[in-house]
Amino acid sequence: MHPRIRITALAALSGLLFLGAGCITFKGSAKKADGGLYYTSDRGEKWAQRGAIPTTTGQKQTLGNVNIRTFAQDPQDLKALYAGTDSEGAYYTWDGGSAWFPLGQPFAGAPVDAIAVHPKEKCALFVAAGKKVFRSSDCTRSWQSSDFDVTVSALAIDSTSPAVLYAGNTK
Repeated sequence: MHPRIRITALAALSGLLFLGAGCITFKGSAKKADGGLYYTSDRGEKWAQRGAIPTTTGQKQTLGNVNIRTFAQDPQDLKALYAGTDSEGAYYTWDGGSAWFPLGQPFAGAPVDAIAVHPKEKCALFVAAGKKVFRSSDCTRSWQSSDFDVTVSALAIDSTSPAVLYAGNTK
């Protein structure tokens, strides 16, 4: 796939997912939305909240009351998404957002500011949490970290030269 087409596909998905809290208009009627993740498959006409978290106890859990800070799509698997929250760590889905699972340590209960997925290497993922950028090359089984003097708030991988990773911060 041509890199420009890949970026366009990600930009289109970005326009289809609504993150955070606020009002959403559904065919002319404004409804107050809580936190979580929203999905549309008809270019924004109808929105539905997504974010079920399966549990072994059968208790219903959801991302509906969680503030989402960032999300990233796996360029090699369009149904694989990662979401970072402001205080609940990071989550992933393999089914386009119907069911979400926590990434676990080292992010559990922490704010996650940015996520970047390698465009060519399967299972390579970067996560910014506080003053660290974590890297996994084995599908999140293990993590290595780099320390920064500032909080990292944005990550981007150069799609034409994926060995290049950009990290941004806020004041």
